[in-house]
Amino acid sequence: NDILWHKADAVDLVAYRNRMMSQPSPHTGRAYRTTTINHRVRGVLRFYAWAVGAHWLNESPLADKTRDFAVSRRYLPIRTRYAADTERSIFVLRQYEALPRPLVSEQARELLAKLAPPYDLMARWQLYTGLRISELLRLGVDDVEGRPAPHTAHHTIE
Repeated sequence: NDILWHKADAVDLVAYRNRMMSQPSPHTGRAYRTTTINHRVRGVLRFYAWAVGAHWLNESPLADKTRDFAVSRRYLPIRTRYAADTERSIFVLRQYEALPRPLVSEQARELLAKLAPPYDLMARWQLYTGLRISELLRLGVDDVEGRPAPHTAHHTIE
């Protein structure tokens, strides 16, 4: 940015973040991932918090004030739905967890072919019935009642 490190402010950090969002990486030629951008921005914020704490700077608009115990805070319940203040910074981009993707038929067949007993049966029950892992693990022998079938290899589970 051609900015002296001790003169950087919030505008400079936002410009740095926005440049990563709008331009591909000069190293790989690909767009930056949100996690990479956030990791770099948090690194800058941690550096300025350290610089103020180590007295390299008297103050910085980029220094993390959430660890300053002289600042009074409102009461927050122990369990909170939100991330820590440093995670909700105006500089950090919002990240969403990727949703799990179900197996396609070919992947399911390949998985079932490689599992050894009894895990193959457990996986089949999960795939065919939609049982959750916790439900499967709580399943007992008494929970399964079978009807004797005439001399066939299969029998029905009620």
